[in-house]
Amino acid sequence: MYNSVHTNTGIKSFAFSKLVNLTAQNDCFDIIADKAKTIVKDSASWNLTRDERRELYQAVGRTLDSKNMSSAAFRVIHANLRLYEEEEGVDLTAV
Repeated sequence: MYNSVHTNTGIKSFAFSKLVNLTAQNDCFDIIADKAKTIVKDSASWNLTRDERRELYQAVGRTLDSKNMSSAAFRVIHANLRLYEEEEGVDLTAV
């Protein structure tokens, strides 16, 4: 389903999020881990609302963290936090 959904809809992020959760729960996350690690770059061209992007980054970041991929998890969660900075004009550079 993930590959068949066009990037101009939030369904793509929802499908990817569910795919990440499904593979993590069934001990086969390794098949999608590389894609999860680059989700910030890959999803940049997707037409997502800020909330959809936050939900996606949060779900992927948590899963990466649970799989002990802390460096990748940090990058994704940091991108999630930066979305708040953009919206609220808060400077998170010290974080």
